[in-house]
Amino acid sequence: MRRSVGYGVTKVVVVCGPPGSGKSTYVAEHRKPHDIAVDLDALMAAISGRDWYDESPAHLTFAMAARDGIFNRLEQASGVPTAWIVMSGARLDDREEPRQRFGARVILLDVGELECLRRIKADPRRSAKFTMWKQIVKRWFREYERPESDERRIEVTGWGSKVASGEVRGPRALDLFCADG
Repeated sequence: MRRSVGYGVTKVVVVCGPPGSGKSTYVAEHRKPHDIAVDLDALMAAISGRDWYDESPAHLTFAMAARDGIFNRLEQASGVPTAWIVMSGARLDDREEPRQRFGARVILLDVGELECLRRIKADPRRSAKFTMWKQIVKRWFREYERPESDERRIEVTGWGSKVASGEVRGPRALDLFCADG
């Protein structure tokens, strides 16, 4: 399970949430200078030389192998204070695996579906493929299993706050918001 305590035991924090929830932003805002971030999207961009979110199936297996190599290295002592792992983690077992393997703390960004879609639509790296992202977000929320012990951080801003306050309600609000996507 966990590497032996000694020189440089790395604390592991897993940040989960749907696409557009702000996982990479959360890690960027909270990591310290000597920490590492393990983010499959960042690895894909680095390995392929393409822009973030510009999918390349040919490079995906290489990015996953790099991520898995980093995970294996985290099981050994290192000089890295904290490793931040970014993952979607819609299902409980997806979030439990790093908790068991690394003794990780899991943070679930609890951002509503409408807010995630608003953010994706406003993101120039993803807006051109909004229809694709909309389906990915919808799938995440369909597969989502409520946490039992995850640390939760709620962040609802912008247009999504109207949904949270009750000004806009129900699936019709989602249809209206996404109609032009």
